[in-house]
Amino acid sequence: MNKYSLRLIAATTLSTALVACGSSSSSSSQSFKEEINSSTAVSEIINLTVIPAVDNFQQQTQQLLSDSNTFCDNINETTLLSAQNQWKTTAEAWYQYLPYNLGPSNNSPDLIEPEYIFIDALRLRGINYTDTVRNDLAAEIAKTEVVDPASFASKNFQRLGLLAAEVALFERSSDQSQLAADIVADYTANSNKCNALKGYSQQLAQRATNIQQSWKVDYKNTGSSFRNLLLNGTLDTVPGEGDTAADAQLILSTNEYMDYVHKRTIINDAGVLSGHSWQLVNAGLLSFEKMVEGTTGTTESFADLMQINSAGDLTTLRSNITRVKQTIADENEVDFYAATLDLDGNIKRELKNGLGINVGLNFSDGD
Repeated sequence: MNKYSLRLIAATTLSTALVACGSSSSSSSQSFKEEINSSTAVSEIINLTVIPAVDNFQQQTQQLLSDSNTFCDNINETTLLSAQNQWKTTAEAWYQYLPYNLGPSNNSPDLIEPEYIFIDALRLRGINYTDTVRNDLAAEIAKTEVVDPASFASKNFQRLGLLAAEVALFERSSDQSQLAADIVADYTANSNKCNALKGYSQQLAQRATNIQQSWKVDYKNTGSSFRNLLLNGTLDTVPGEGDTAADAQLILSTNEYMDYVHKRTIINDAGVLSGHSWQLVNAGLLSFEKMVEGTTGTTESFADLMQINSAGDLTTLRSNITRVKQTIADENEVDFYAATLDLDGNIKRELKNGLGINVGLNFSDGD
């Protein structure tokens, strides 16, 4: 007897509770076994892939803030390198989360500007705000009064985020020199540059904490976490939220991410000053693969369910994931964009169909 039959027998007496925990397909033809597997797989994706990504990003922003303060307390090339390396780690952590740009990052308490654009403005419209950040940073440095890092809370999203911290850490403001000695001299001569770096880092840490708290503690002042609302199928009780099920939201969000990656010149716009562009998109791809295949502790994965429902779709999906990995290893932009376009299509077709989801999703262009 295989593992799915055993789980089905064991689950029979718990069917009501398990199906209520986020089972999300609206197809009446789906078997009971598939309902159980889908429910478990979705719960494990949220708990073992998404939440760890949320926690990691929050932790890395806190470390970036600490390393920025250490650098400013003792300005030299060694402390600069530590802060630069931590920026890279933090940016990778963001890309691990970015395929799951759901409620806590894609909404805000005032429903006007979502959290994610204050972290990664490029994601909004694919606009590169590097020159905007440079000009704003130069203005902060030139101020005769001491710049208060706390004042950066009032800046608009085009002047904040990972990009702003990258500009501050990886180049001299006057001429964009990336020599460590020049950057160190820039900070030594301009104390307000350190205050600006602290402001950028503080805001990143605060936004990451906001996202984490919404996922795990309280979403939109409901008293319930987004995780629980999503998995319990009760998001529609929250003002402004719909009733799209958890597995459908995961597919929609990863589709939007892959669509964004292949439509925008992301290799030329994200992580450029740090020389970390390929590592960022690799982090996003591996996070998506983890959603499909599962991770340590996973007992049911989307891949398991696809193997039951449509093994050919799973083979196609896996093949194109491998193809994208190779284009990243080769650092081949043309092939990368083509391969991610195909993978975008795999999410819309093979992944959705292989999971038996039929909820009338409207796959957007990712803008």
